[in-house]
Amino acid sequence: MALEIERKFLIEKSLLKLELKDCLQYEIEQGYIWVGKPTIRIRKATHKLKGAVRYEYSMTVKGPGKLSREEYNIPITDGKYLALSGAVEHAVEKTRYLIDFKGHVWELDHFHAWDAFMVEIELESEDEAFDKPDWVGEEVTMKKGYSSSAIAQHGFPGKKFVDE
Repeated sequence: MALEIERKFLIEKSLLKLELKDCLQYEIEQGYIWVGKPTIRIRKATHKLKGAVRYEYSMTVKGPGKLSREEYNIPITDGKYLALSGAVEHAVEKTRYLIDFKGHVWELDHFHAWDAFMVEIELESEDEAFDKPDWVGEEVTMKKGYSSSAIAQHGFPGKKFVDE
């Protein structure tokens, strides 16, 4: 297993001046088979680039923790993804935008069902220094309810479901 160190933040949508359509992006369908210690999820990522569509399937096992935790990603086939999807208890769909900023890649997630945004940055160590773009708001790394598994189970904190 690899150690995942990430910090999560809400964003100041009014300050987000990026043209998100110009960012590298992909669609994510994420289903949770087990939420606990460990958390087990499956994911389908849909990449669209220059008219071509590529799908990526994985199963991830995540250990306990918020800032740092063990994570093991296992590539799976589309058939295994479909078979495992029958065991999914909670799911979430989002668009992920990859934004380069001063030596780090920020992963900006748009949770469609709540029209809500959250951004995360993966780090090499818990005390690694980094610069934040001006649109990065309150840190929610340690706050209850802001993991993707919690959002899949209970919705985005403080947001109502939006019909698309």
